[in-house]
Amino acid sequence: MTAEDLIRELGELGMATRLKRLGDRLSQDVARIYKNRHLDFEPKWFTTMYALYKNESMSIQSLAQSLGFTHPAIIQFVNQMKKKHLVEARPGEDKRVNLISLTPLGRETFESIRPLLTDIEEATSEVINSTGLDMLLLLDRIEETLDQKSIYDRISERIKERELKEVRIVSFENKYKEDFKRLNEEWLKKYFSIEPEDERILSSPEDIIKNGGEIFFALYDNQVAGTCAAIKLDRKTFELAKM
Repeated sequence: MTAEDLIRELGELGMATRLKRLGDRLSQDVARIYKNRHLDFEPKWFTTMYALYKNESMSIQSLAQSLGFTHPAIIQFVNQMKKKHLVEARPGEDKRVNLISLTPLGRETFESIRPLLTDIEEATSEVINSTGLDMLLLLDRIEETLDQKSIYDRISERIKERELKEVRIVSFENKYKEDFKRLNEEWLKKYFSIEPEDERILSSPEDIIKNGGEIFFALYDNQVAGTCAAIKLDRKTFELAKM
């Protein structure tokens, strides 16, 4: 089985890899065009240079916001372009913020690739149109959906739902005595302090049971993950405590 077959076989699990591979493939072909025309320019810089060409200068933050990239990614691109003398940085009105702008060489370089942009756009449109799908609209919809809820949040919700189904609630047994004390001490030390009455109850949880109450434990993977005591106050009233 080839690597390509394996990635396709993964279906949705391989989507991010396939999108990256597709992006790399398109970028590599465009890079070959630039190289054939003796242009010392990387396709990955294009969107940053385009933004700077349209605007006299921009901060790292404004570049990141307008392009939807992370700050580290923009900083990396800017540093790479600085080494090629395509961009320069200077302090803005707020001296803590540097403004990035194209150098004369940067503007000259962008002007030299402008005639190629129509060719690149038409070639890309030809590939997209051959699918019979509106790929740009599809990408818009995917990005809008992710803006509403990220893949991270969607996966986290599913993990939580799956793990909750595996939680078992059991009543007090002597083997859980130390877990009852440990979990409550961790909570009390973090947010409050352990009072003498707390120490008495935590050291003798059997008293809660003897007085008509109960202690419950949440087990996950056969390990105690949580606990809660129902302390009997009178014939009809119980207090939830030691959670």
